[in-house]
Amino acid sequence: AAPAKVEGADEAAGDGEPVDFEAAKASYSEPNFTLKIGGSGGYKAGQEGKVEIVLEAKAPFHANDKYPYKFKTKERAGVTFPVAIVKKDQAKIETMKVTMPVAFTAAEAGKKRISGVFHFSVCTDDKCLIEKRALAVDVDVK
Repeated sequence: AAPAKVEGADEAAGDGEPVDFEAAKASYSEPNFTLKIGGSGGYKAGQEGKVEIVLEAKAPFHANDKYPYKFKTKERAGVTFPVAIVKKDQAKIETMKVTMPVAFTAAEAGKKRISGVFHFSVCTDDKCLIEKRALAVDVDVK
């Protein structure tokens, strides 16, 4: 039987490390990949908007099309998500790139932070890296 989940715990990669959301960034550039989250603007209070996560592998690495990519959203006051975890079936997975839209609705106008943890994997022909990064982007809601 699976162990009981603790409400609010990040059981993500099973490594037990808490995620530091204060250290979340809008982009990462690392030796094997770049990762970013961004929005297109035009957000209106009470209407669904989207931000997009883009992972780009750097050769010799490529996106791992077998990995169950996911983005675990972080609830914040005034921002709701239609799903708490955006899963692989929402993502577009290409050889070198993974694109995942994240839908949200802001209750009122103002600056809102969209954040969460993206779980991903990039591989070479002989090894795969299993990674996760805290992502956050501020959007301006009208």
